[in-house]
Amino acid sequence: MSSKLRFSGKTLRAGVIGLGRQSVNDHVPALLRRKDVELVCVSDVNVNAHENFYKTFPELKDKVKAFEDFQDVIKEDVDFVVVAIPHDQYFEVSKTLCQNKIPFMKEKPFARTLDETIAMASIDGIEKYCFICTQRRFHPLYEKAQEALDELGKLASFNATYTLNLPQSVSGWRKFSDVCGGGVIIDMGYHIIDQLIWWFGYPDDIHAKISNLSTEDDFYDTEDSATIVFSYYETGLQGSIILSRCTGVKVEGYQVAGSKRFMEGGKAQLLVKDRVSGDPIYSDEKNYSEEMMDNQLDFFIDTFTHGRNFEKNHLDNLLNMKFIERCYRNKLSKDQTLFINAYKHRDSMVKQASDSLLGESHGIR
Repeated sequence: MSSKLRFSGKTLRAGVIGLGRQSVNDHVPALLRRKDVELVCVSDVNVNAHENFYKTFPELKDKVKAFEDFQDVIKEDVDFVVVAIPHDQYFEVSKTLCQNKIPFMKEKPFARTLDETIAMASIDGIEKYCFICTQRRFHPLYEKAQEALDELGKLASFNATYTLNLPQSVSGWRKFSDVCGGGVIIDMGYHIIDQLIWWFGYPDDIHAKISNLSTEDDFYDTEDSATIVFSYYETGLQGSIILSRCTGVKVEGYQVAGSKRFMEGGKAQLLVKDRVSGDPIYSDEKNYSEEMMDNQLDFFIDTFTHGRNFEKNHLDNLLNMKFIERCYRNKLSKDQTLFINAYKHRDSMVKQASDSLLGESHGIR
C-alpha cells in the first residue's frame, strides 16, 4: 500500500521553520529517517523551543544550528525547508521562500481565509516551490480505503467524527481567529474535509453549525465545536462531519455506507464488511504514522527534484478552503468564485479577480 521511498541521488540540505509539536514529533523524525537528507538548521522565535528541540534530539546539538529569525535559515544554503508555524506568519514566510526560490513543505491550512489563500496562490512562483501538507493522502490505510470505494456499491453516506477531551479547549495563538483563521473546522476538520473532497469531489450543499461555549472564564473567538452536513445532488451521497475539542472522549474515525458493503476506518484501522451478513471482507489494524510522513516527504522531494510543480496540490487545498469559507461565511463572493474557476483552467486565469483581492486586506475574518 505504501510506496517504496525514492532517493534523490545527492545529499539535500534541509531546514525547519517552526519547532512546535508537529515539527518535533513528525517532520524532524521523517527528515532524519532519510539517508539523502541532512538537517542543517532550525528556527523558532521562542528560544525555549530550541532547548526542547535539543532535549528531544540530543545527538543534533553540535550538528544542527538553531536561529530565532527564519531569514537565517535561508542564509544556510538549504535545498528545501519544512514550515510549521502560526497561521498568520505563513504569508510572509512563503513569499520570502518563493523569492529565494527555495522549495518548502508547509503545514495546513493553505491560509487563514479564502481571500488570503487566493493571495497566497498568486505569489509569483509559488506553484513551483510550495507543497501544502495533507498527510492522509499518503497514509496506507486511507489509500487502500480510497481504492476500495468502488467495491461498496452505490454510495449512500459518509460520516466522520473527530472529537477530543481537552481540559482547556484552546490556548495560545489558536484562541483568536485573526491569528489562526478559525477553530476546529480549519484545524481538526481540515484533514477530514480534504479526505472528503479527495474521495468524492466538492459537495453541492454545505451547512455548518458552530459554537464556542466550553469555557466560561476564558475569552476566545474560535469555535470549539462544529457540526457540518453536506450532500451531492447528482449521486445522492450525503453525510456529516462532527468536530469538537470538548466532548469528554477522544474519537477519530469515519464510516462509508454503500449498497453492497460498509467501510469504517481511521489512522490505525480499516474494516470493510458485507452489508447484508456483516461478515468482514478486509481488515487491517496498524499504526502507519511513520509511513504516512515518509510517503509525504518522499512525494515532496521527488516532485521538486524532478522539476515538477505543485499546482494540483494547490487546487486541492483551494477547494478545501472554499469548503471552509462556506462553513464560516455561508457563501462565496463573485471574485472568489472567478478565481477558483479560473485556477481550474490556468490558461484562462482571470487576472481581474486576483488583482481585486490582492488589493484588499487579506486574512481577517
